[in-house]
Amino acid sequence: MPLRCPPGALFVLTALTLSCASDPAPAPPSRPPPTRARPVDVDRRDRAPAPPPVPHLRLRADIDPGAHTVRATATWTAPAGVPWPTLYIHRAARITDARIDDAPGQAHLAVDGAPPPYVDVARPLRLSAPPGRTLTLSYTLALGEDPVADVNQIAPDLVELAIYAGWYPFSPAWRALTYDLEVTMPGDATVLTNATPVAATAPGRVAFRTDAPGNDVALVAAPGVHCQTTRSDTLQLRLCDTDRSAPHRRTRQTHFTDALRTFTERYSRAALDATATVVYAPRAGWGYSRFPLIVVSEERAARSHREPFGEARDTRGTVHELAHFWWQVADTSTDDDWLNEALAEYSALRFTVDTFGDGYLAAAWDDFTAACAKAQTGEPVIGTPADSADRYLNWYLKPAFALLAAARQDPNQMVDYALGAVFRFSYEDRAADAKRLFNQLSHHVDDAVTATLSQRLHAPGWDDATLAAVRSDLGLAPGDPPGPR
Repeated sequence: MPLRCPPGALFVLTALTLSCASDPAPAPPSRPPPTRARPVDVDRRDRAPAPPPVPHLRLRADIDPGAHTVRATATWTAPAGVPWPTLYIHRAARITDARIDDAPGQAHLAVDGAPPPYVDVARPLRLSAPPGRTLTLSYTLALGEDPVADVNQIAPDLVELAIYAGWYPFSPAWRALTYDLEVTMPGDATVLTNATPVAATAPGRVAFRTDAPGNDVALVAAPGVHCQTTRSDTLQLRLCDTDRSAPHRRTRQTHFTDALRTFTERYSRAALDATATVVYAPRAGWGYSRFPLIVVSEERAARSHREPFGEARDTRGTVHELAHFWWQVADTSTDDDWLNEALAEYSALRFTVDTFGDGYLAAAWDDFTAACAKAQTGEPVIGTPADSADRYLNWYLKPAFALLAAARQDPNQMVDYALGAVFRFSYEDRAADAKRLFNQLSHHVDDAVTATLSQRLHAPGWDDATLAAVRSDLGLAPGDPPGPR
């Protein structure tokens, strides 16, 4: 689902449009660039126009972790001429006041209404009159003790809120927003969001403001969280975790900053110039990105470290999220979103194999073939819908291994150069698709390698012969055991 990772989708930060019938190919260099030799050239196309104005949310929240409750006032301001869509909020929210264009109004939850896509706990709001420019709602929400969607919760040891909990009024139709947030919460928990800290309006509050349009209001707050910032060329990395993660802090910082540096060299400078904040939240569940905030499961990472190649598994999962600083090139509201996930997973897989060796690749291949054995649909990678039972297999794993096989077979070593061109031509218009991908591959990569990759991504399921061929292209002989663990 586009809002969840894994197998979630990551999100559009801006609502930009730029049409193009075909992508011009950058002139190839006189000799193939080594994989990590230098940043690829920047494209020379005219840039997209300034993005249109987006809705703005002003949110004031008083959070009581002990009572699992938030009391909040949310004010939406829509740009002139932008129609108001249906808004949603958690089905347990109790609306205490509503103002429509600064006049008293009424709002109630249609508890029997249908939820929006991917947020099962939310229900539509019914208003007494359509707003013109502003809508203000005051409400109380008690989430209870059980996490929402395995990750969102209000509890003494962790407050983690995002759209999954429907903790503020939202609309899927508004794919980009800006916000101001002020929070009060007892205790000394570190509060992290996907916005920039600013001065609060009153003592005892913490405040944040977005620097650019995003797609969610995400907040993580927990006592005992430590943060340390390092810089990697063009991006800063802030790593936040609890003492449970102390044995792994140094190696994580090394791997993650190295990944940011590697992707800059392979694909060009990231489109988003911000500090990447990686939070190992003290919970189970899964991870997701709300740039520049990345939230991963500390419990899941701890389990990984108890398995063979645990450090490599931990690294690959978080580096996938970091790779989305580059791979937000396709429209996440369409099935072209597979490309965002495929390129992020390929980038993470290749980096992890480069770091930990082919012993890890053999182990990852065994995990992959086990997942293939459980496939339910036989759908091809290109054409798998977002709601497919095989989404994770077909959007993440298959294309990652297919691309790595192509990179290893291309005699010119130009796969990453071609992907860098996809990034440069797409990071503003967010219109990348399979056609644009193969347009760049055909300009730079060996024809036979490109044709094989296309066949594998269009094949309806991978049979034993395809798996054997991909394994051979990866350089893994049949029966190769994993290396040192």
